[in-house]
Amino acid sequence: MVVNETEALIFYNLSDSSVVSKSTVNSSGHLERSVWLEDKKLWEVIVTLPKDLCDTYKICGAYGSCSNADAQTLCSCLDEEKFEPVNKGEKEGGKIIKIILIGVFLGIFLISLSTWLWYVWRKRHHSLQIKGGSLIGESGREAMELPLFSFSRVAKATSMFSLVNKLGEGGFGPVYKVKEKADLHSLF
Repeated sequence: MVVNETEALIFYNLSDSSVVSKSTVNSSGHLERSVWLEDKKLWEVIVTLPKDLCDTYKICGAYGSCSNADAQTLCSCLDEEKFEPVNKGEKEGGKIIKIILIGVFLGIFLISLSTWLWYVWRKRHHSLQIKGGSLIGESGREAMELPLFSFSRVAKATSMFSLVNKLGEGGFGPVYKVKEKADLHSLF
């Protein structure tokens, strides 16, 4: 016997080597044993297996029952009253899976929605604090002490942003020196 990916072969020896025979599987899956008749020049089928028609694979379908007892009816449906599934919850198994999947997706959706709403609320709350001018210091109660200068006061103290008074330029822009102490005091 040889079995590989493309074929299955069975070798056998005949007791009478003068007989030429072959075994084939036909299109309906039956094994046929044939002998060569030299005088008629043809193959004659001597045996076909299975002999019983009910032994043919899936002759009555997936849920059918085959019986040779009645010559008129070969196939019939399974009797529903006598048939008991292995798992009685099998019929409702699909419903349970659907309920679980709906619950999981609903939970993921609600968590995502809650996270997004919290993020939007947090962003608005933070931007309202900045727009309202309530910049809170480290202690959380006192306002930060930043001196605010008008443009005219800064222009006057730097002699209209004269290049003579320019010290250099940094990451926050140009840096100017103030000439007189009176100008310095006028800033504060």
